Amino acid sequence: MHSSLDSDKESLPDVTIFIASINTASATELCIRSIDRHTQRGAYTLCVGDCGSTDASLPRLMKLLHDDFIDDVMLAPRGRSHGSWLDLWTSTCVTRFAVMIDSDVEILQPHWLDTLLETARLSDAAIVCAEVVDEVPNYVDHTGVARRLARRPSAWMMLLDVPKCRGGASWQFAMEDDPTIPEKQWGLDTGARLMRELNSAGERVVVAPREFQNCFRHFGGLSWVKRTRSKGWKYRASLLKVRALSLYVSARLFRLKSLGYSNILRGGARQASRG
Repeated sequence: MHSSLDSDKESLPDVTIFIASINTASATELCIRSIDRHTQRGAYTLCVGDCGSTDASLPRLMKLLHDDFIDDVMLAPRGRSHGSWLDLWTSTCVTRFAVMIDSDVEILQPHWLDTLLETARLSDAAIVCAEVVDEVPNYVDHTGVARRLARRPSAWMMLLDVPKCRGGASWQFAMEDDPTIPEKQWGLDTGARLMRELNSAGERVVVAPREFQNCFRHFGGLSWVKRTRSKGWKYRASLLKVRALSLYVSARLFRLKSLGYSNILRGGARQASRG
């Protein structure tokens, strides 16, 4: 396997990493810093799209941009859906490969990008994802309407071969009537329409090798709490889960920043001893 950590700059992969973020200041910073820690500088371009955060996200993003952890920050002050960001990035990405990551993902292993790229090249797939989310029958959301959720790629971690995906179906959520299923309607969540279209055209959507799951951690659910008709115990339980996860993420971020500061100190000490 060719490594993206190779010192030969000419052999580095043609990759842009995109992160969509809303009100996940600490998780987003952890995601960005973990990418920086486990991926060779120069091996990728990193762009963050903020969906209209009202927490401390923007000052942190600007600081990370100033400190060269990020190459570009795109803002949507009035809000923008995740699917809308993916549509924009798929249509405008200038590199062959694009990696789409949720803001509440932490990279854990240095070979994570190599695994995605190698899988894409060996399989000639249009999309390599961490997993394929299975079909969910009789799913009832906060509207009270039962739908069947279609299979879709894991939007929180996936690599796109951009030319294969550009110009295809939208990433955004949609509904599709179908009298042949008991629910009478499909719910096409993020990427479901595009996955159907790619498969019909003979393109492949594949799952990364099982060991790839050890390369990252997906916290999930940090940016929103599902609406319920009555904000009873389920809503309160969701809030408690989000708060507990947020504390854990903050602790992980503190540890990662401490490790980076320690490395700077050790590097300075080595230079001083050589002087």
